[in-house]
Amino acid sequence: MSAKIINLFSRQDFFDKVFRKSGSYNSLNGAKSAISNLDAFCVTVYHKKTNDLLTEIRETMQENPNDVTPMIFLAKFSSYLQDKKRSTSSIKSYINFSKKIHETVRRNQNFLR
Repeated sequence: MSAKIINLFSRQDFFDKVFRKSGSYNSLNGAKSAISNLDAFCVTVYHKKTNDLLTEIRETMQENPNDVTPMIFLAKFSSYLQDKKRSTSSIKSYINFSKKIHETVRRNQNFLR
């Protein structure tokens, strides 16, 4: 019987990668805050869990690589953060982490809770 490698990247894996790359607890806390805000956005705006929504976006991109869905998603996330009165620097940081998360999901099957 052969073992199959599961192609999943957990949130903890993501946080560990952020910390290893930066060596900074501030970056780690920023990543956690970004994901928390992203989770709230996905539930509030789309009534879906983050992983489910990002998986849908990934599937859309696989069908049509020129689709603008990720850009629309990030623009709506930015507007949501502005409505929540987040600072400009926080919004930029959250959007950058969201792009990294999207790239992770694009390469992997899931971004687990």
